[in-house]
Amino acid sequence: MPLTQIYKKVIDIHIHTRKLFDISIKLCYFYNMKTRFIAKTFAWFALVAVILCSCYNGDINVDCSISADGSSTLSTGGIFFYFNAVNERDKQYFSGIDGLTASDISLSGIPGITKGTLINRGKLFIWSDTYSYFLPISGFTASGNLKVSVSKSGYYINGSPQTVPIYYYNTPAVTFESVQADGSYSLTTTQLKLTFSQEIPNLTASDITLSGVTGVTKGTFSNFGRTCTLDISGFTKGGTLSVAVAKSGINIRGSPQTVTIYKAQ
Repeated sequence: MPLTQIYKKVIDIHIHTRKLFDISIKLCYFYNMKTRFIAKTFAWFALVAVILCSCYNGDINVDCSISADGSSTLSTGGIFFYFNAVNERDKQYFSGIDGLTASDISLSGIPGITKGTLINRGKLFIWSDTYSYFLPISGFTASGNLKVSVSKSGYYINGSPQTVPIYYYNTPAVTFESVQADGSYSLTTTQLKLTFSQEIPNLTASDITLSGVTGVTKGTFSNFGRTCTLDISGFTKGGTLSVAVAKSGINIRGSPQTVTIYKAQ
């Protein structure tokens, strides 16, 4: 309840209760002083009780701030909520929004959004009075401004609704077309040649994983655009080598690929 409404309600209650108080004193006038004292005391306690009950309607006054992750090169994965009690009376008991779920949160303004399960992350910091929540979102195919509303029975939530920017980033797709190895039964393999549908910027040897043959060690890596070479050594027996390529921010299709490598006897 806003403070202006609380103050108005207190004044109204005070006026009407004061009238009842005056009437009760007049009714007790014909009794002795002791009775009148008891009546006065009871009336004043009743006045205080009524005012306190009228001021506190059960709703906890809470401030809310909302933000989303993501950027122009990274799709938004979810929305962050931060709550803290406004009144000192409530702060000592406040431990987040009791029973808050994704169904208490409304999203609008961008089509296709699917809400995940709301995660209660607890206190923002150990010494903080702020409690945080995270709501995963997915399904949208465009960036834009998202309207976010939070409502929960028993809480008066300031700062809802809010509008936050969210981002959709269409990850580039590259196809890992083939991998070839030099060598033969009489010549040990020393190099792999990887071919892609287009150049992968900043690709390095650390983005390539080799498995399937024991002891293989990666050596010099050279990037020539669509094709790359990787020197290998260290193995004592040939076999089928699995070559996987992964690069952050790029969807690489066709990985892993396999190739036969040789160890000359």
